[in-house]
Amino acid sequence: MPAAEVSATLLGYFASSDVELESPATGTVHVTVSRERISRLWASEARERRQRQYAEEFLAALALSGATVRP
Repeated sequence: MPAAEVSATLLGYFASSDVELESPATGTVHVTVSRERISRLWASEARERRQRQYAEEFLAALALSGATVRP
């Protein structure tokens, strides 16, 4: 689907995922963005900060592609 049909929101630190994506075709989808293996069992504050950075980079790429990124 075209990126212009997607809207995205960076979720808060205490959410179970980092990003909420919404489009007419898929509805609302929560995703975790990472370049590393995603582990829900072992929490690491450093990994959480890195994943937050990955999510911000992903949203920036979506915005450049024409998606609506909400604060």
